[in-house]
Amino acid sequence: MPSLGSHLDIRAWFRSHSCISAHCDTLYSTFTTTLVPSTVPYATSIASSFPPQYPNVLNIVHMVRDWCSATTGPAVMEGVCAVCARLFFMRELQLLPDSAFDLGLLIRPEVTRMECHDEHDPVVGIQTPLLHPAGVLERESGHHLYMCSPCLNVLCKRRLPQHALANGLWLGEVLECLAILNPIEKMLIARYRHNYFVVKVDKGQHKLCANAVVFPQPVARL
Repeated sequence: MPSLGSHLDIRAWFRSHSCISAHCDTLYSTFTTTLVPSTVPYATSIASSFPPQYPNVLNIVHMVRDWCSATTGPAVMEGVCAVCARLFFMRELQLLPDSAFDLGLLIRPEVTRMECHDEHDPVVGIQTPLLHPAGVLERESGHHLYMCSPCLNVLCKRRLPQHALANGLWLGEVLECLAILNPIEKMLIARYRHNYFVVKVDKGQHKLCANAVVFPQPVARL
């Protein structure tokens, strides 16, 4: 007999039953109605009360102390990695002496140029390690470098970091005559002109950060 069936179907099955053995005469069946809940009620052992209790003085002191520690100057102060020139929080930088590493990996004369003050000056590359001046600290014991964890781990393996200035990312200091230009003057002397757009979509969908179109600009004609 199937396990599922209506009350009338079950009665019809018993009426049409023909017993071959002699055991059916001593057996009988009873049926009871049982209500099964569709969902199991969620029971929690945590007693919650509303509104919550007011924090005591000790909790308030801890909250104020944690907030002050997270917003003070040393906690939000930023520094520059001497190898890659990227900004990091000071707590993420390590100050180490320059003698602790092989800085010969950062000497790349073929990707650098010394500043020319005259048109007859020869083109010469920089023969010293490419380090950002803001990340170099001078002490009586010698020079110390602020370094981020990615650059530090790679230099310890005697390899050139991916974002290092010596890895073809060196641009040098901006000339004073170019640093004081306004936006219109910068557009006039730029060798390449670009436009871009940013698209923001709803949460949970894909987001296009930026799309740039770059094309040369005839500076000589301007």
